[in-house]
Amino acid sequence: MSFDLPPLTSRIIDKQAFPVQIVTEEWSIEGDIHVMINHRPSDVLNDESKFVPITDVTMAPRMGGDPEHIAFLALSKRTILYMRERA
Repeated sequence: MSFDLPPLTSRIIDKQAFPVQIVTEEWSIEGDIHVMINHRPSDVLNDESKFVPITDVTMAPRMGGDPEHIAFLALSKRTILYMRERA
């Protein structure tokens, strides 16, 4: 028995990386968020998704300690105290 599967399709969406600092109660996080062309970094916070994807991440405990470097972090929006663009 064989099945005819539809061809796989993929949409590529052009995005621009924005370096940001995000602060939660426990962490200070620096990394890049990726925003669709002609959108603002704040649009990532205001869309319907529950998480902010961040790449090239450095996160340090706010109460002191060694920073951690990771390639990718999906951060829950409800934990964010503030986010700002880095220069």
